[in-house]
Amino acid sequence: MLSFQIAKLVEEVTEGISDNNVFVGAVQLLAEPIVQVVDALQGIGTNTNNSGYANSLHSILTSFHERKASILPRKFYTDLESVHEALNNFQKNLETPSAYIDSLIANIDVFAEIFGIYLATPSASNAAPLAIEAPRLAQRFYDFKNSFHLFEGMIRRIPSRQIEGSVFTIVLAGEFDFKSFVARLNAISSMYSELCEFLNISEVDDPLEIQMIESGSLFAKLAGSATVIALMVQFVHSTATYAYDNYTVEGRIKAIPTKVESLDAVIGLTQKLKAAGVDTEEMDVHVSKSAHAIAKDLNTLLEGQPSIILNGLEISGTNEGPRKQIPYQNAPRLSGVIKP
Repeated sequence: MLSFQIAKLVEEVTEGISDNNVFVGAVQLLAEPIVQVVDALQGIGTNTNNSGYANSLHSILTSFHERKASILPRKFYTDLESVHEALNNFQKNLETPSAYIDSLIANIDVFAEIFGIYLATPSASNAAPLAIEAPRLAQRFYDFKNSFHLFEGMIRRIPSRQIEGSVFTIVLAGEFDFKSFVARLNAISSMYSELCEFLNISEVDDPLEIQMIESGSLFAKLAGSATVIALMVQFVHSTATYAYDNYTVEGRIKAIPTKVESLDAVIGLTQKLKAAGVDTEEMDVHVSKSAHAIAKDLNTLLEGQPSIILNGLEISGTNEGPRKQIPYQNAPRLSGVIKP
């Protein structure tokens, strides 16, 4: 699983058990009297004349009726399902199921059961289990959420969609062997070099830099010349869109066919260079050479990919409405992270 997918799962599960959830709020509300309950129990255990503490404890348990009155049962159980869904989805996406998540779900179910008993018969005796289980579950929610908050700042998120700028990000799904993985990175590097040469931009002054690379699936975040990166994003976008829309078989992209009258017509090299302020009038040979070189790199990069995510935009072989920004999920597990 790639880091931005992990970030998405963390975001979803923490939202699912947020304080705005009525079930979670009910747990916190019913956990509040625990200090008074403990004080009363300590008084009963350490005093010979403990009738006053016993009366105090009974009064605290009776007050649960007032707290319960502010909890809407229908919303309570609806949001309970939301909590279940968030935790089960998180558990499903873990490489190894977590006993901690299973025990947390079990605690939630125990609390829901005793709350249901109290709803049916709101007596002090039925409030006693709530007084015990609510603080326990509230603490578990608190610990669970805060353990994620510790790592949220360390998790890399996929960027929002952007065409302009000096950052190039791409996500390619699937398991890659070493040779295929490196070949795709080399294709990106070769495309960058070709464009730098064509535009007379020094790679010494504006090198292609790694911001992040993850393996298993391929997630690359690279930085370089804003002019070159912008063209690369446009070339990959136009090529992938063309290939998916016209040459898709069983959801797998095929190479751009050589019979296309002009590869330039596919990737729009001349048009995009003119838009970037480059005079191409007397550069036809160079344009043709660059178009073929870039097309070769694009084929290497995109071959066999049912979909890609380019700077936050998913492009695939499905023609189901407009393409959209998607936090890509269901990719293979994270095999490794390479950082500069």
